Amino acid sequence: MSEVSSTIHYLVPTSRINRRFWAPGREFNTGIYAPHEVIIRNARLAGPFTLDDHGFCLGHHDTNITDWEHNYGPTTPYADQVREVAKRLSSADVVVPMGGMIRTSGSTDRSRQPPAAEAHVDFTQRSAERIANTIYRKNHPQGPAYRRFIAFSLWRALSPPPQDMPLALCEDRSVRDNEGAWRCPHTAFRDTSRPEARERWSMEFRGMAYFTGS
Repeated sequence: MSEVSSTIHYLVPTSRINRRFWAPGREFNTGIYAPHEVIIRNARLAGPFTLDDHGFCLGHHDTNITDWEHNYGPTTPYADQVREVAKRLSSADVVVPMGGMIRTSGSTDRSRQPPAAEAHVDFTQRSAERIANTIYRKNHPQGPAYRRFIAFSLWRALSPPPQDMPLALCEDRSVRDNEGAWRCPHTAFRDTSRPEARERWSMEFRGMAYFTGS
């Protein structure tokens, strides 16, 4: 299917205290959101998309990991795979995995979070710069200075398609500088066009990719 119609919740302009609180199996936002009907197009039938031009890209990676509930830490075997995939997709010189989480549209518990079902970004520009600097100094104290970095999230579907709450991305070129978003807003959305859709399972893994060369 090339496109679907769905509802996405966006932060209203008058919302002033915008915080997201996280606990095992639950998440809560203090922001005020409003629903908007949108058309979501299938990125797998379009593109190609690149990190520099669009803020995201699609990739393929075969993994031997099956024990996902024990592979969301920054020093796990899957974190090593995230490092190599991020290097390949971004051509970064250094990649530091931060950690991940399993998300599901079904029952949640201490190791499974609900989908983030409102348009959002994972970092502000200021927080990304601060976190990137702290992580680089901790992991590469003697390393060369980096000239730029990417705060990234590597999203992997664990359940077969179609999923009932897939990922939607707003490509970077359609976001104005004054809209308060940084790079690539995204969200899960409820896809009601496929009655045979399966419960979504996914692994979301964040990290920092650094470019130290000229």
